[in-house]
Parts: sequence; C-alpha cells; structure tokens
Amino acid sequence: MGMNKPGLFWTVVRFVVAIRHIILIVSLGATVLYLLASETLEQRRYMLEQFDKSQAALAKLEAEFGRAGSAVFAGPSKTGRSMTESEAKALQDAARSLRAGLLSAPAPNGDIEQTRQRYAGALSDLLGKLNLFETGEDGTIAVLTALEAVELPAAQYHVVAEQYQTSAWTSFWAAF
Repeated sequence: MGMNKPGLFWTVVRFVVAIRHIILIVSLGATVLYLLASETLEQRRYMLEQFDKSQAALAKLEAEFGRAGSAVFAGPSKTGRSMTESEAKALQDAARSLRAGLLSAPAPNGDIEQTRQRYAGALSDLLGKLNLFETGEDGTIAVLTALEAVELPAAQYHVVAEQYQTSAWTSFWAAF
C-alpha cells in the first residue's frame, strides 16, 4: 500500500494552526499601532484646527497693527514731521492688542514658541518706546526704529507657523 499524503492544502492548514499564536500576537500589535496612529492623527487635526482659528484671529490684530504702523510710517517718515500723540496712541493700542493676542495663541511646538517670544519681545520694545514717546524728532525716530525692528520677528513667526500647518513630515511623525 502507498502512503497517505495530506496534500498542499492540508499542509498549509497545519502550518497556520501551528503558528496561530504568533499570528495573533502580530495581529494584536498591528491593531494597537493602528489605533495609536489614528488617534494621534486625529489629535493633530484638532490641534491644526485650533491653531488655524488662532492664526485667523491674530491676522485681524496684525491688520489693525499694520494700519496703525502704516499711518505712522507714511506720515512722519515721509514728510519729516514728528509723530502726533494720537498716532502714537493708536499704534500703542494696536501693539498691545497684537501682543496680547499673540501670547494667548497656542504654540504647539518649540519653534513656534521661540519665534512667538521673539515677536512678542519686539512688540514689547516698541511699546516701551511708545511709553517714553515725546513729540519731536528723537521720539519719532525711536518709535520708527522699534516699529521696523518688529518686521523680522513677525516674518520669522509666520514662516514657522506656515511650516507647521503645511508640513507633511510633522503629520507623519505625529502618527508615531
């Protein structure tokens, strides 16, 4: 009599039954990784949504600050006259609002936090010059110099914030 050969199908079934515990462990690990990744991505979506809202509110405050700054820069720096007290007051109010809005906005990573602090520091320097403002050439030059010094930290903040919002790598690493 010949030997009974189980065939390919039964060989595969016996192999799967023999390694079923390993398959269960691998499946469980893959499920846990998937759940962690999906939860992390959902958290990132929520953080981006909140960050976008704060950036929209900050854009309104920056527009107001920009109008006040343009009014100051367009007048005294072009005509050579001194800033008026009302121009200084309007710029001071806009700078205070912008600084408060900036510091209350979320900083989801260290780069945004550092550039936000530099931006807020430049606004604080401007507010200091505005607090010490006296009508005349020296006061106007000090305020205009401080106003110009706000431009670079603001640009750096916006670059870092945009990178955070559009970075595929940040989203990829957030999944892990």
